[in-house]
Amino acid sequence: MPPVRGVRGPIGTVRYRNPALLAAAVAIIAPLLAACGELTQSTQQPVADNARQIQDLFMPILWISAIIFVLVQGALIYSVIRYRRRSESDPIPVQVHGDTRLEALWTVAPAVIVVVVAVMTFRTMAVQAEAPPPDALKVVVEGHQWWWKVVYPDLGIETANEIYVPIDRAIDVSVESDDVIHSFWFPQIAGKIDAIPGRTNRTLFTVEKIGRYQGQCAEFCGFAHAQMKMLLFAVTEADFESWTAAMKSTPAPQGLAQQGAEIFNTFISPTTGRGCFICHTVDGTSAQGTLGPSLTALGSRSTLGAALIDNTTENLTAWIRNPADIKPGVLMPVVGLDDDQIAAVVAYLQSLR
Repeated sequence: MPPVRGVRGPIGTVRYRNPALLAAAVAIIAPLLAACGELTQSTQQPVADNARQIQDLFMPILWISAIIFVLVQGALIYSVIRYRRRSESDPIPVQVHGDTRLEALWTVAPAVIVVVVAVMTFRTMAVQAEAPPPDALKVVVEGHQWWWKVVYPDLGIETANEIYVPIDRAIDVSVESDDVIHSFWFPQIAGKIDAIPGRTNRTLFTVEKIGRYQGQCAEFCGFAHAQMKMLLFAVTEADFESWTAAMKSTPAPQGLAQQGAEIFNTFISPTTGRGCFICHTVDGTSAQGTLGPSLTALGSRSTLGAALIDNTTENLTAWIRNPADIKPGVLMPVVGLDDDQIAAVVAYLQSLR
C-alpha cells in the first residue's frame, strides 16, 4: 500500500493518498458547483427573439471553435508523443515544410471558416437592423449614475428601473445617457446596447414568455456601477393595459399618507436646503423635480435603489434616512427628515399605486 500523504492545516492534518486524483476531483466538482442555482442573467436561456438570434449565432461558432481546438490540440499531442526523441540515435523525423498541398490546406480551410462565420454574423445583424413594425411599443431608456429613467412617449408614462412590456409585441427601445457611457443589457432579452451621451442607439425585441427578467449596466460607469440594475416584467396585453391605467392615476392620500404628501411636496431642510420635491416627480402633484427618478406609482414597484433591494416599509425607511448606507456612492443626499417625518413620507410613497 502506498504511503498516506498529508498536509498540516489550522485544524489538523488532512490526509489523502493520491494528490493527482484529488486535483482531478476538485477540477471536476468545482465547475459543477459553480453551475448550480438559478441563472438570472444568462444568455443561454433566451426568452425573446433578439436574444435567441444571438444564441443561434453563438452556438455554431462555439462548435466550430471546439472542433478546431480538438483537431489542433489532438495533432499537437499526437506529434509530441509519436515523434518524441526516444534515444540519441533516433533520426530527425521527416520534415514537411514546403509541402504545397499542406500549405494550401491550412490557408484555404481558415479562409472558408472565416467566410462562413462572417455570412452567419452579417445575416444576424441584418435581421436585427430591420425597422420596427407600426404597432411596436416605443420605450426610451436613459442611463444616469446610477439608475435608469424609463419613458413611454406614446403613453405619457415615466418611471424608473422597472420596465413593463406586453408579450408577443415588438418593443422598440431607444437607449440614451444623461452623463457617462452606460450599457443597457437584459441577457435573456437582447444584446448589449451602449448608452452614449448625445447619441441615441436602438434595439428591437419581442418577449415570448411571461416573467420577471433581470438586467444590468454592462459598462463601467463609476463607483456604483455594479449596483445599477433593472427589471423587465413581461405580462399579458390585458395586464399591461391595467398597469398603464394605474400609472396614469393619482390616488388621493389619506391619514398619515396625507401628512407625508405635505412633507414631500413642501419640506426643505433648514440645515441642508434639500427637499424631496426638488429632485423627484410625482405626476399630478407639485413635485416636478428632474434630478432623480420619478416616484409616480412607487408603491407598485417591487424594488428600490435601481433594483437593489425589495420595496418594503423597512427598506424604504432606511433608504430615506441614509441611502448611502444601502448603496455606497449613490448621489441621493440625506434630506434631513426626522423619524416621524420619514414614517409619514414612507406611508405617502407606499400609497402611490
